[in-house]
Amino acid sequence: PPEGLPRIPGTQIERNRGEGGDVKIRGLGGVMTTVNGSPTFSAGDRTTYLNDISSDMVAGIEVYKTRTPDQVEGSQTGVINLTLRRPTDFKEGATYAFSVRGDYADQVKKVNPYVSALVAYNADTAIGQMGFSVNGSINDVRYNESIRWNGMPHIPGSSRLTFEPSTTPRNIYLPHAIGFSGPNGRSKRADINVSTQWRPDDRWSITLEGGYRKQRMLWADNQFDIPLTYSASSAPLPGLSNIVLWPGGGAVTNLS
Repeated sequence: PPEGLPRIPGTQIERNRGEGGDVKIRGLGGVMTTVNGSPTFSAGDRTTYLNDISSDMVAGIEVYKTRTPDQVEGSQTGVINLTLRRPTDFKEGATYAFSVRGDYADQVKKVNPYVSALVAYNADTAIGQMGFSVNGSINDVRYNESIRWNGMPHIPGSSRLTFEPSTTPRNIYLPHAIGFSGPNGRSKRADINVSTQWRPDDRWSITLEGGYRKQRMLWADNQFDIPLTYSASSAPLPGLSNIVLWPGGGAVTNLS
């Protein structure tokens, strides 16, 4: 579900570990998610991680950028409500739907498979419309990301740091460190949702439903840091040379 949210104005997602992750509304995090209008919980906080729910199980997504008095408290940022498929959403009789797809991850040279299935049945009876549905999916995501980063620029405070040439000003801004990292791993998910619904008339609907979700993750990350203004060991501070300043001075653009 997170992949389609950026199409809504004012909604953004952060991609992390090969897929959409945290959702922001108007640039703010801490968004609360509900399922069929009811609050749900995860192991980490009072929200549901959207990428843990298969998109095939979702009938609709509602984004509330401003809280309303009738909503459950829990976030000042906004609310995202997921509406899951119900048995009476389908045509009368039996419904079968199967989906198999895969996307090729060129960084790991693997195909990430996705398989989902839906079985539903509903019918008109003497006491109203009744039905049931079973929906499940299996997803396997393998990823390898490459990140290059610069530390926050600041004025070095240590007098032991040497500049070449020695005439280089001391009150210049440069990052405390630079480096690169490679988040690497795998995420396997299995989801199933079972629902039974009885609609005696057009005004009443009684639903009994439950779901099970399992996720197994492997994180095998690597990171390489190059300190510029400090030493992470007993070794002396690095010496900086060939310093090129930004036009007008003040900030470093290149060094060795």
